[in-house]
Amino acid sequence: MSILGGGQKMNFNNVFPYNQIHEATIDGQRMIWFPKTYVRGENLYDGQFKGKYAWQISEYPRPFFHVHRAFIDSNGHERDGFWLGKYEASNQNGLPASVPNVLPWTNISTTDAIATAKLRNRNGQSGWHIQNCFEYWYVSLIMMIELGTPDFCTKIGMGGTGSLQKCGTTNAVWRGLYEHWANAWEIVDGCRTDANKVIQLWDRTGEHYV
Repeated sequence: MSILGGGQKMNFNNVFPYNQIHEATIDGQRMIWFPKTYVRGENLYDGQFKGKYAWQISEYPRPFFHVHRAFIDSNGHERDGFWLGKYEASNQNGLPASVPNVLPWTNISTTDAIATAKLRNRNGQSGWHIQNCFEYWYVSLIMMIELGTPDFCTKIGMGGTGSLQKCGTTNAVWRGLYEHWANAWEIVDGCRTDANKVIQLWDRTGEHYV
């Protein structure tokens, strides 16, 4: 189990989930695997970090822990992990691609981004979808735990400023994942605002907003 603790020194390469993050090529796309993780968030009531809010993560079920929402599929079932594109999505003949040295896909609506991602479910392929807000949140969480700060720009790099950069060419890279921040705006599924600008998120089924 790892705990957010203000950036203390430890070798994260040897602890879960960091020791299970790995890369592979799937349907010609460079992807990164993130394993199912149990989480717990709580206010600390004593010790050095009293009064702080801490996130704990675990490989196994523990009291007061729950599976992170990123690892629950659209049918409400737990999954062993998820693959995430190593690079920002680019336009590969009308399909989103995860490949380096091309410009990311911009000027596309959220609705069209969701639809085009599903088009990769062909020729026996399944499970392709646009990154959802819970998957994005999970990656951000474990990054913050390892880095000890949400300020990724200062800790790692700005990721380029000004004009749009080609995928995989900026210094915004963490454990092989490029441009999780900076460069093009991220489009994610599973969150929206209603007419009153109130944020709504998917429920556990991934089919309804609450």
